[in-house]
Amino acid sequence: SVFKDQVVVLRTRASLGGARYLGMKLVDTEWLAFIDSDVEILDGWFNEAIRYMSNPKIYGIQGEFVSPHKLNKSPIPIRIVRPLREVDARLIVRYGFNLFSGADTGHVLIRSSIIELLNPRIMIKLRSGEDFYIAQQIAKAGFYYVRNPLMKAIHWDVDMRIKVLKALSRGLGENGIFIEMNYLTYLSYALARILSDLSKRDIRELLIYGVQLIGSPLAYVKTKAVTVIG
Repeated sequence: SVFKDQVVVLRTRASLGGARYLGMKLVDTEWLAFIDSDVEILDGWFNEAIRYMSNPKIYGIQGEFVSPHKLNKSPIPIRIVRPLREVDARLIVRYGFNLFSGADTGHVLIRSSIIELLNPRIMIKLRSGEDFYIAQQIAKAGFYYVRNPLMKAIHWDVDMRIKVLKALSRGLGENGIFIEMNYLTYLSYALARILSDLSKRDIRELLIYGVQLIGSPLAYVKTKAVTVIG
């Protein structure tokens, strides 16, 4: 093992947001990294991130997923996550919220002091969208969450049945997206995404987003209840 006795294994039945929060509580360094078990970061990932880490205004640095068959894909420009309230709903429906305000903690570096900006009562309840919630809290506090396309990683596919079950679980539970996005905007976006998948005949994505859409009314109500309590 590279880290030997510095490795701490945390076992929990907490939600995805709760598990991330508990892990963050154990960190005693200035920065922490979230790297999912099905993600492989590629050479140069950290070297591309380190140039931003000295900027005290930057609280999150996320890379870009690439296909293992298209590693030389032309990168998108470096982007800064914006508070969703500043984004026109029509742009969200047309292009998706990920283009402006999305985040993915599958492979990201975050300042450990971010925990001061997070509401633990909300984090421990979120079954999905906790990455979106974290990025939005950074942006709303006036700090920067940077999406750097030169930090490349591969998200390896898992069994389709697992993906559908995960989509169902997340679709019926508290989702961090609904903390900032009203349901009408989400519904319009989700329907546009499904129509796009239909036109492309992408059955896999159609099934996943269809499952999430079916459960979204319940997820929206449950998420709003958490924000009231929090």
